[in-house]
Amino acid sequence: MFLNNISDDALHLQCFPFSLKDKAKTWSDTKKNIITWDQMQKEFLKKIFSIGKLIAVRHAIITFSQNINE
Repeated sequence: MFLNNISDDALHLQCFPFSLKDKAKTWSDTKKNIITWDQMQKEFLKKIFSIGKLIAVRHAIITFSQNINE
C-alpha cells in the first residue's frame, strides 16, 4: 500500500528509529545503507536481538507456569 506515494518500506524505515533508544538507537543511526524493511528486520534481529536473547525468551515462554496462589 502506498500513502501519498510513499511505500510501506520507506514508511517503516522512517518511523522505526523513533521506537528505539540507547544502543539500538545508536546502532540504527549507523545503518544508512539499508533500503528495505526486510533488510532492516534481519540486521536488527541479528545485532540487537541475538540468538542468546532469543533462546532465553523462548525458554521463559516454554517453561511458564502458574503458581498455586495465582
